[in-house]
Formats: sequence, structure tokens, C-alpha cells
Amino acid sequence: MELLALCWHPLWVPCTLVLSVVLWARRAAWRPAACPVDLRGKTAVVTGANSGIGKCVALELARRNARTILACRSRERGAAAVEEIRRATGNPDVHLRILDTSSMASVRNFARQFLEEEGQLHILVNNAGTT
Repeated sequence: MELLALCWHPLWVPCTLVLSVVLWARRAAWRPAACPVDLRGKTAVVTGANSGIGKCVALELARRNARTILACRSRERGAAAVEEIRRATGNPDVHLRILDTSSMASVRNFARQFLEEEGQLHILVNNAGTT
């Protein structure tokens, strides 16, 4: 009976309305694309960046002027994603590196190549999954 009485408390409806308005306002006000962060001078690696979530993340990083490296298994699909991201963002500093996360030899080769060619890594998005 106490639960039923609590639901009919005089403050239940006003509190619910206030909370609903606050939650709606927070959701409506937050837009990831409105974030003003400029990543110029930062290097980002996104694994599995030729499709899905990885591609969206890589696109957003490139849009924010980061040096974006797409680490993909497929050279063809990766190259297509690089061209699409360059065209969409106008950022020429988007690059492809081949990486198969299911192969330790490929991971070591990727790391070795990265260390030889890049100065620093600022952002790493481990998106690729293996089956």
C-alpha cells in the first residue's frame, strides 16, 4: 500500500514533469558535430575503419583535422574509405595502413611500420573485431 500511496503523492507529477523536461533539454542540446575541438597536429589510428562505426569515427576525426590512419584488413575497401573520407572532409591527411588484428604477425608489422613513420600516437580507437 505504501507504493501506491507514494504514486499519488502531490509532488509526484510535478517532479516527473521537471525531470522529463531536464532530460529532454540535455538530449536536445548535445550534438557531437557541434563540438569545437580541433585535432590539428594529432595522430589518430582507427582499426576496422573501412565500414560501420570505425568509418564514422575516422570521418569525424578527419573532419576535426586529425592525421587519421585507417587500419584495415582489405586494401581495396580501405582505399575506398580513405578516398570517401578525404572527399567528404577535405582533409588530405587521411591514410591507409593494412592491419589484420587476428594475426600477431600483422599487428607486429603494423606497429613496426607505425613507429618508423610516425612521431607520436595521440588517439587510438580499437574498433576492429575478430571472429
